[in-house]
Amino acid sequence: MEGMVSDASFPKIAAKSLAPDFFTVFDVGCSGGLDSGWRNFGGALRAFGFDPNLADIRRLNEQEENRHVKFVAGFVGVPSDCPGSELMETGSYWDRSPWNRLSVCKTLEIRSAAMKGATDEEKLRLNLWQQTQLANPKKPIILPEFVEENSIDDIDFIKIDVDGADLLILRSIQPILESRKVIGVGIEVNFFGSEEPNVNTFHNVDRMMRKAGFELFDLSLRRYSMAALPCPYIYDFPAQSRTGRPFQGDALYLRDLAAPEFATSGMRSPKKLLKLAALFSLFGQPDSAAEILLHNRDSLSPLIGIDEGMSELLRQAAPKKLAGGYAKYIEEFEKDSPWFYRQIDGGK
Repeated sequence: MEGMVSDASFPKIAAKSLAPDFFTVFDVGCSGGLDSGWRNFGGALRAFGFDPNLADIRRLNEQEENRHVKFVAGFVGVPSDCPGSELMETGSYWDRSPWNRLSVCKTLEIRSAAMKGATDEEKLRLNLWQQTQLANPKKPIILPEFVEENSIDDIDFIKIDVDGADLLILRSIQPILESRKVIGVGIEVNFFGSEEPNVNTFHNVDRMMRKAGFELFDLSLRRYSMAALPCPYIYDFPAQSRTGRPFQGDALYLRDLAAPEFATSGMRSPKKLLKLAALFSLFGQPDSAAEILLHNRDSLSPLIGIDEGMSELLRQAAPKKLAGGYAKYIEEFEKDSPWFYRQIDGGK
């Protein structure tokens, strides 16, 4: 998922205080494995990855060293009574999609003949996962059922990236967002579409997440050029372009437990607050992590040294050290110091 810091120090500190609890991640669409950032939680990490690619799931399980990280082969589906579930049969998750007019679509058509003898790994690299050996779509994994059957009573973060049914899967897990005290969701979103409530668009995802008590904390944007005038790709394989229309991105939703609107939230246990601060840091937002620590100093002090935590977050926010630490940093800010402006080198 875009926006994650691969080597963040604060989550490593927070993880030491979680035992015997875990930081639990559900990764729906885990092709290629977990994002490396989750490994910052070390032995405190518990994760479940779901993907229909049989060979990739087998490889991931064989290579995994953390016994609390499991990869499950299968398509993730939705209950039959979930609004829009009929779209799972037709695969019609979008309206007004420009896909067939994009340069990436044209490139994939050009390469399709050459890919017939390609390995699953090569196909995955080009996001051609549909052409690999897949699990039986008639036997989908229903996440709320999986949670119940495996007695999972606490989940911290859910990532969804399945190239189609993302919105429907998000809708199907609404009950567990509250019951399992989920504090973060990352989901791929589309910037095209219509006003229909069941189509996979950013505005439908955003409306659903805000209703569930989450706030948008990050949003990436991937541009795709039209085949009428192809623009250079960003990578060495066909994907997003350097210029073009906004097509997709990753949306990060977190609980804003420092906001007065959520002062009575049932998510405010000390360990959940510490996990939330770690998530903010992990996704490159040490300022929001600091707000959690400072607003909850009394309840978090038994778990983590607040001063130590603030020092780590300050290093993340301002790598060029300002002598005097956090207190001096805030003093300079309140003086409207030139240190905070772009034309000044903060390390001098």
